[in-house]
Amino acid sequence: MQLAMQRSDRYKKLKANGASDEEVLENFRQPVNMPVFSWKGNSNKSMTPMDSLAYYQRFLNTGLLSMEPATGYVRAWVGGINHHAFKYDHVRSRRQVGSTFKPFVYAAALEKGIDPCNYFPNELTTYPEYDDWSPRNSNGQYGGEYTMRGALAQSVNTISAHLILETGVDRTVALARRMGIQQDLPRVPSLALGTADLSLLEMVSAYSAFANGGYKTAPIYIERIEDRQGRVVHQHRSGSGTQRVLSRDNAAIMLHLLQGVVEEGSAARLRTEYGLRMDIAGKTGTSQEHADGWFIGITPELVTGVWVGAESPKVRFRTISEGQGSRTAMPVWGEYMRRVAQDKEFASLRTVRFAPLPSHLQGMLSCASYRDAPPEPENIFDRIADRVVKTYEDWKNQAKSNRERKKQERKRKQEEKKEKRIRWF
Repeated sequence: MQLAMQRSDRYKKLKANGASDEEVLENFRQPVNMPVFSWKGNSNKSMTPMDSLAYYQRFLNTGLLSMEPATGYVRAWVGGINHHAFKYDHVRSRRQVGSTFKPFVYAAALEKGIDPCNYFPNELTTYPEYDDWSPRNSNGQYGGEYTMRGALAQSVNTISAHLILETGVDRTVALARRMGIQQDLPRVPSLALGTADLSLLEMVSAYSAFANGGYKTAPIYIERIEDRQGRVVHQHRSGSGTQRVLSRDNAAIMLHLLQGVVEEGSAARLRTEYGLRMDIAGKTGTSQEHADGWFIGITPELVTGVWVGAESPKVRFRTISEGQGSRTAMPVWGEYMRRVAQDKEFASLRTVRFAPLPSHLQGMLSCASYRDAPPEPENIFDRIADRVVKTYEDWKNQAKSNRERKKQERKRKQEEKKEKRIRWF
């Protein structure tokens, strides 16, 4: 409340006129007539400015940005829930991104050459070299092993931490910046869990590379500027601002991994509740203490990001079950895409598909997302011993068979000699 008061225009005007802190506080306690926003319609009410601040702190705000990954053209830009009541653009504002940062960690791991079908143990690990940092899973569950697809679909923090340490924090930061993240990133392993404060504009732009064959496309929201005589002052050149930031194969693999979030992870409700049938890839995200919810979803023709949270990050949900991005931001995305798909003008988006994985990647990615435990280790000495035992057993059985055969042969000859003697007599 104190910070909200200090950010208000009323506070700034009072302080500019020389009011003391006590005078400012007294002013904020005096009722005044003011327009008040509500979902049922605006109305005029008598309310103290302090009560007004408390009232508006209760609202959840949102930002939504939707762009074409191939062209960069912005098709929807929603900065907030009501511009007259909340004069703040949440497409450009920076908030903690949570697990929506994890795809950059996975992409950097792929670029380094880590196999996406490697199995990584879901173990609670403490890292003494990083002040005993011990990343925990949000669901508190451990055990088993995940491939990259399974770990990303289930947003397993322990494996994201392992990957950024195996890949390198600096390498991960460098890739994120190439992909379009402009803000300074903390060069610490906890970056893998999304501790950075970034904007929806940066995140959607960066995610476009996953849908665009590894090419980053800058968002374009001004196609042309004309003066009053109709002369073109500025014309956007198609293809400008496009840059390769991922290999084509790794971009295709990332798209496959992110589809797992929808097919077997936290965004499965997009199919069951919103009836969306087009191909979808994406990632949910939740900030620390459940103050920010995110979902960035990719379809073949649109990359759309949604953020949901209160005006202040100090306002938060008590539990992650209520405050996670799949409960706050993803429903906005699902409703937006459902309405787009229902519009006759965009009928082609209803069942559009991603390009199929190249055949050489299909075999590379044919692995289960999860397994309970690794198979028994195959020891070369055990294999040699098994072969020796098998060879000895074969030799012993063969020797026994030879002895039995020779015994039968001697017995047969003896019978023949006995029969000859009887005939001679």
